[in-house]
Amino acid sequence: MARTTDPLQTHAERTRHAETGPASEVDALARAFVRRFPGRVRAERFGTSAEGRPLWVLAASEDRTLTPDKARRRGRPVVFALAGIHPGEIDGKDAGFQLLRELLEGTALPGILRHVTFVFVPIFNVDGHEHSSPHHRPNQNGPRSQGWRSNARNLNLNRDWMKADSPEMRALLPVLRAWDPLVFLDLHVTDGAHFLPDVSLLVAPLIEGPPTMQAMARVLQQEIHAELRAGGHLPLDFYPSLVREDDPASGFTRTVYPPRFSHTYWALRNRLAVLVETHSWKDYRTRVITTRDVLAAALASVRRHGPAWRVRMRGLDEDTAAKPPTRVDLAFAATEETEIIEFPAYAYDRAPSPATGGTYLRFHLDRPEVWRVPLRSRMVATTRVELPRGGWALRPGWADVVTETLDLHGIEHRTLSRPTRARLSSFELSDARPAAAPYEGRQRLDPVGAWSAPRLEELPRGTRVIPLAQPRAVLAAHLLEPTGPDSLTAWGAFNAAFQQQEYVEQYLLEPWAEAQLARDPGLRAAFEERLRDPAFAADAEARRRFFLVRHPSYDQRIRRVPVLRLAAPLAKSR
Repeated sequence: MARTTDPLQTHAERTRHAETGPASEVDALARAFVRRFPGRVRAERFGTSAEGRPLWVLAASEDRTLTPDKARRRGRPVVFALAGIHPGEIDGKDAGFQLLRELLEGTALPGILRHVTFVFVPIFNVDGHEHSSPHHRPNQNGPRSQGWRSNARNLNLNRDWMKADSPEMRALLPVLRAWDPLVFLDLHVTDGAHFLPDVSLLVAPLIEGPPTMQAMARVLQQEIHAELRAGGHLPLDFYPSLVREDDPASGFTRTVYPPRFSHTYWALRNRLAVLVETHSWKDYRTRVITTRDVLAAALASVRRHGPAWRVRMRGLDEDTAAKPPTRVDLAFAATEETEIIEFPAYAYDRAPSPATGGTYLRFHLDRPEVWRVPLRSRMVATTRVELPRGGWALRPGWADVVTETLDLHGIEHRTLSRPTRARLSSFELSDARPAAAPYEGRQRLDPVGAWSAPRLEELPRGTRVIPLAQPRAVLAAHLLEPTGPDSLTAWGAFNAAFQQQEYVEQYLLEPWAEAQLARDPGLRAAFEERLRDPAFAADAEARRRFFLVRHPSYDQRIRRVPVLRLAAPLAKSR
């Protein structure tokens, strides 16, 4: 009798990991898991890609804790794994299905699903997954054909966590908010040089979070690393990208990524996140097994600590709402301080390039060796802001620009039902020009400027108020404080506010300027001081602008960000 193929086996397993299956395989596997394990697996379509393909999420539990509401009511810890945000790096899809089968069959971590609910998105960027070719990701060792990094609109979804422009991200964020996982894992594959470690794990928030979260992150990192080492893996706790990509002697640096990246974003919500990066030069089977082992280790750690972590995280939410932070660090950088580490890699030399006439790195995979290289480990805040006690406000004309984004992130806000007087500060840009080239579908802005001193003003009816006293205060600060690298201002959400719409003709401005110089000694002194700059003195347009911005008709709001700071909380309207 011919053997029948197990419907829960992946295409990767059937081809001995030479290939990965198409997106239609996820549809078939999702249904097959539900048929095989009724009441223990739930599969649903949570959204649709830009090209109309379904986005699937699966949840597994032994006691029918298969919805966010049931998990919340039962106090069930949730682990959420996201695969295929970069579909060329698709290890997580095949690893997740393999582990899911083993968990349900009881061959891995027996009984764990009585204590932890496992939630899994097999392919997040499904359109990129179907844009597959043997020529994609040439610096990666399998599978035979690999997906494309960006989605159908050419957006990198792992730069979209804050601005949430893509249909995929707008579908995912409510799912994540509903499940509220204690640990979120984003499954990737590195680029880079040849070396021996097979996976790097960036656990957040190890550096930038509150002490309670840092302590839990350290435990999670230590336990995953210990489990992996016991299984023969060589894990790293930093992303192994060389400081100078063609010079291994330059070493490595730790990084706190901005929240456009998944793990930093989820950590801002007082939860734990792990960026998983298997090594691109390991073969596909090795990478899939490695990813499967990371997921299993994370589940085991949450089994041990999940109930206690859940209490601490919920307590931190409550504490943040009751006593919000007074300051927050929005960006970080490594200092020049280094430590020398021993890094297992391969011998290399420089070969002459007949194409460029220069040289290129050549690795000798038959000659393992240990590199003694610098690692920049010390991180410092490069952008720190004092937070307004009352939170932020947006005038009615701009409120709807950000409402959907605030809702997607679960940030509390309300609309004023009547005019309200309040002490406000505004942020004035010193340069309102956006970047010359677009980035991720947006014309970004470098918001350099300063906040004004608070002044008493009236906020009109319809103003949107975002209080600081809420569980997501830090996430709100990253969105609303202009100098944050992933603020709404930096992402160009308010660029129209900085466009000059009214003008003064030269034949009116020039006589006005002449008259003002004659009657205003202070203005004349300021103008003469500027003339000391030869570049200004030789630039007729710059000289004309000196007077334009002082003309009574000039729009004084043109450099003001529409986000206002509230000096004190506003009483809620009755």
